[in-house]
Amino acid sequence: MILYPIARGADGAAVHIDAWERGQVVTCFGCEEELIGRLPHDGIKPTAHFAHKADTTCGGETALHKAAKAAIMHAHAARSLQFISWECPRCWRCLHRTDLRELTLCEEARPCDGVVSDVLGLEVHGDPRVAIEVVVTHDVEVETLVRYRALGIDVFSLRPTWGLIGDVVRGADVLHVSHRSGNLDKASCEGCQQVLREKEEWELRARKQRDDAWWGAWGEAWRYVAAEVYTQGEELRLLQEAQRRREQLWWTAWERVWPQIGKHLLDAWWIAWRGSWLKIAAQHVAPYRWQRAWQEVWNSIGQQHAEEETRRAREREDEDRRFQLRRRTWWETWSRVWTDIGQRESGLKAAWRPICRNCRGDLTQDHRCP
Repeated sequence: MILYPIARGADGAAVHIDAWERGQVVTCFGCEEELIGRLPHDGIKPTAHFAHKADTTCGGETALHKAAKAAIMHAHAARSLQFISWECPRCWRCLHRTDLRELTLCEEARPCDGVVSDVLGLEVHGDPRVAIEVVVTHDVEVETLVRYRALGIDVFSLRPTWGLIGDVVRGADVLHVSHRSGNLDKASCEGCQQVLREKEEWELRARKQRDDAWWGAWGEAWRYVAAEVYTQGEELRLLQEAQRRREQLWWTAWERVWPQIGKHLLDAWWIAWRGSWLKIAAQHVAPYRWQRAWQEVWNSIGQQHAEEETRRAREREDEDRRFQLRRRTWWETWSRVWTDIGQRESGLKAAWRPICRNCRGDLTQDHRCP
């Protein structure tokens, strides 16, 4: 059973249950059957309402549609309904108002051929300005919105409930609707202006991020190229330095070896060297063969010198190791002797006893050095 807060009076106007008096005849907006008014003290129902009699076929949808239109007309005629409020369909932030006080509302009016408005608001000169479409089951058709837009009429849709209709009839001055079609002024909407400002800020941030990303990528690529160039230059410098070091070591070794060769060898060596030289020149006529033979001899000399230097370095390391071992043994022996002398001089031991010269232990009859 549907509980109705309003019903149609005998004069066709909407009657709220709070203003209903016992004995007053009211009917349903949908099926036009007589309704029964029930107050809280009539039974267990906590809320006053109108209801159908038993065995009714009224679905309630048509009644809700007609009751919404009748409530709007009744509230506007009573000067209680003054504005309709709606959210901006662009930004969904600002709440706008349309003044109904200077408009004349008409029910079931025709602004043009093929269009019937549930509630149409006319200006003083009779031009349609506002259309309120009550939506219960079916939304406003697209063709109807196109015709409204061609006429320059602002279209609002209302999805009514019985509670909303009851509030309108009781004297609510603002009716909340949804904007469907019409001309919207962005300059007068603070929300739209805020959206535009946020969009501009977002575009600026996005542009700045793109620029920063571009410069970052360019800087990274430039640093990579610079690192590659620096690495190649560093590798070349290290190779050149290693080459100079090898040449310096080679010349140093040769300058040290050459006087020894001239000092320790007799003239026979020079004769043998000259014979070897002439033999090499006779066998290797081609320049590259001669150079190869010379390089082999030169490498042999360098290898012998390197082996000699390695042997001498190893001998020096062994000598240093033996010296460190002797020095550590000497210090250990001296610290032990110095401790014994200090103990005897300080009187820590009861009597003087002889000490072995080798292990520095007490010298007894059965003493054995460890």
